[in-house]
Amino acid sequence: MLNSPFERFLGTCRKRYMAHLAQATLAAREQHPDVVTELALRLNCETENERFALVRIDLAWTEDNTTELANAELDPLEGPNTQERHRFSCRGIEVAAQPFGWHACSITLTPTPHSWEAIWRWFDDWFDIEERRPPDDAGFGGVVHRLSKLDIHEGSCQLLVDFGSAPVSAVTELLAGCRSGGVESATLE
Repeated sequence: MLNSPFERFLGTCRKRYMAHLAQATLAAREQHPDVVTELALRLNCETENERFALVRIDLAWTEDNTTELANAELDPLEGPNTQERHRFSCRGIEVAAQPFGWHACSITLTPTPHSWEAIWRWFDDWFDIEERRPPDDAGFGGVVHRLSKLDIHEGSCQLLVDFGSAPVSAVTELLAGCRSGGVESATLE
C-alpha cells in the first residue's frame, strides 16, 4: 500500500512504465513464444565499480539461432504537469521530484555520498543477480535493471537508475542508503 504522498507519486511513475512493459512483453510473446524477461548481463567495459557493468535487458528471445535483445523504451513524459516540481521528505532526505520515466530516472544527490556501502547493498539486493525474488504473475521479478553514475560536480553526484520492475519501496530504500552515506537532498527527474 502506498501511504505517503511521495509513495503515491512514485506509484504513478511506476504504473505508467509497468503498463508499457507488460504490453511490450505480450506483443513480443505473440511473435516469439520463448521470450525471457529481465535477462541479467554483464557489460564488457571498464568501470570504477563492477555494479555499473551489470544491466538487465527487458526482453530476450532467439531467432534464427541468434539471441535478440530489446528494451521497452517509453517516450518521455509529456503534458502540462510534467515539468512541475513536487517537494517531499523521505527517509531523512529532502526530495524534489517531477514525473519521470521509471526506466530512466536521473537522481542528483547533494552532497556526494561520503560512503557508497549502503548504496551498493541496495543495488545487490534489488538487482538480485542470484534471482532469488520469485516472478510475479506477469513474469517480472521486481528487480532494478541498472545503476549508472553519470557525473560528480560541485559537491553533487548524478545517478541514472532504471528501476525496471522494482516496486516503489526500492526507491525509498535507495534514498535511505543515500542518507546513510551523508546525502541531504535528492532531485528526481
